[in-house]
Amino acid sequence: MKKFSIIALLACAFFTTSCETDATLDGTRVPEVTAPTVSFEVSVNKYDATFNVTSTAGNPEAIETGVMVSTEKQPNGDNSTVVVTNGQAATATFNPGTTYYACAYVLTANKLVTSEVKSFTTASHPLSAYAGKKTMTALNL
Repeated sequence: MKKFSIIALLACAFFTTSCETDATLDGTRVPEVTAPTVSFEVSVNKYDATFNVTSTAGNPEAIETGVMVSTEKQPNGDNSTVVVTNGQAATATFNPGTTYYACAYVLTANKLVTSEVKSFTTASHPLSAYAGKKTMTALNL
């Protein structure tokens, strides 16, 4: 029993001294001098949306820029398709006849900065009126 007590005491001492606290990690964080700002323009051609993201330089620098696109009014990382732009225009194809909501983002070492949300609607497909109905050949479209 004495042996078990010594082992338990040593294990407790190891676990309480080996874990770093959040304050210990403060020296590894990048100091934030200025947060970047981000905005974007979207142009739609039928089912394709082209995104042009512009951002101001911040400190720390941007790691990634892009657009989060969702059918929900508040796009976020959980409900969105992410289109990474990294300084270039990016085009993505979406479902026809659907309204989407998008916001641009800049990812730095410290945080995610997002723009205002904008909406866009893709063109309806010409055959969507016939989807699920019988045609002259009795086929379902």
